[in-house]
Amino acid sequence: MVIVVSSIQSILSLIFPLFFIYYFGSEVKYIIIGLTIAYLGSTIKNIFFKSLSLKNIFKYKEKSNSILFELFKFGWPLSIWLTVSLALQFFDRFFISYYYDYTLTGVYAGFYDLVVRIFSILIFPITMAVHPRMMSLWNKSHHSDAISIWKMAMLIQIFIFSCICIIVQLFFEEITFCLIWIFSDLNPQYFHLLMPLLIGGFIWQFALLIHKPIELNQKTHFMLISIAISLIVNLCGNIIFLPKYGLIITAYTFILSGVVYIISSSILSFSFYKTLFIRRDPII
Repeated sequence: MVIVVSSIQSILSLIFPLFFIYYFGSEVKYIIIGLTIAYLGSTIKNIFFKSLSLKNIFKYKEKSNSILFELFKFGWPLSIWLTVSLALQFFDRFFISYYYDYTLTGVYAGFYDLVVRIFSILIFPITMAVHPRMMSLWNKSHHSDAISIWKMAMLIQIFIFSCICIIVQLFFEEITFCLIWIFSDLNPQYFHLLMPLLIGGFIWQFALLIHKPIELNQKTHFMLISIAISLIVNLCGNIIFLPKYGLIITAYTFILSGVVYIISSSILSFSFYKTLFIRRDPII
């Protein structure tokens, strides 16, 4: 169900903005309206197709303050982590507009969003589906099964990405032709951004699986440390090299910050790998 809902949401977030742009014009407000409708789709579905009674709402009052404290302790780093991850996108576009102009910012943003939507449809649903299953198995002390699912999900993502790379390399000209046909305003001279952004997009999607040991050990503040290091790398790369080498540096910085996140989160969680098979505490 997670895969279905996430895939539908990603597809709608492409279709609705294109629909409004085609019929009402390419103003920003129509893009926002299209995205809003797309994201509301899954929300409305959950409201109408899942039971939500007053009993289910008020039963949480029976939970102890200690559980609420554990929820807050686990969750607040994740909230800041999400904010910083969005800041990575913001600073990429901010520095491009600062050193160049809004036209190039739009070029980069267009390619970036295209890549993100592709991975949202093909790879991110795997991450979303694996997470609750892993946590459920871990809470039941089926540690080896949880780790097996984790490894399998990583292999599946690598396989999907490999197929995407092969297809892009073999049919690059055909793909660029189709993109120009669909998005007539795309400038062909910037299609060299496509492959680096594909690599960077996959690395960041893959990172969502790599840091699972940190989540299993309830050390979400380590995720926050890792994303902060990646943000520093992103800022330094754009400030130092973007004015000299152009948009391609922002794409490579996107890759490098993702690699740094994977390496740093792996190092921070290394000492906890041995506990993956012996720990018995439940995970939120």
